[in-house]
Amino acid sequence: MAARHSPPRKEAKVDKTEKYIKLMELTGIKESIKRLVEYMLEEISQASGAPLDELEKQINTDDVVRAVADKDKDIFTEEELDAQIAFLGTPLGQSIIKKTDSVEDPVPAIADYVRAKLDQYFLGGEPN
Repeated sequence: MAARHSPPRKEAKVDKTEKYIKLMELTGIKESIKRLVEYMLEEISQASGAPLDELEKQINTDDVVRAVADKDKDIFTEEELDAQIAFLGTPLGQSIIKKTDSVEDPVPAIADYVRAKLDQYFLGGEPN
């Protein structure tokens, strides 16, 4: 009786959303999204009086990251995602990312500016 051989195992195919999340991790975008959501929740908590921990139960930052990745995953082909992940995962790629990230995160400044302008519009006051 001949020995029964299993067919060679194929590597599990990584979902395109997961690849995009990996790219977001390598570029720092994932962390920026998390910081933005945390900042927004703090602002909403302060403005509304809602407990921050209750807001955090409603808005999971990992779910926000996944939603962004799922929406944007088709910006790049799988080949482009694979190439970016391969390069940005190298020491040279990470060096470039770190140098790019040396510019201050503009998100809080943007949010402050927009909030001030909207406060001015809705509440009146002197233009900045």
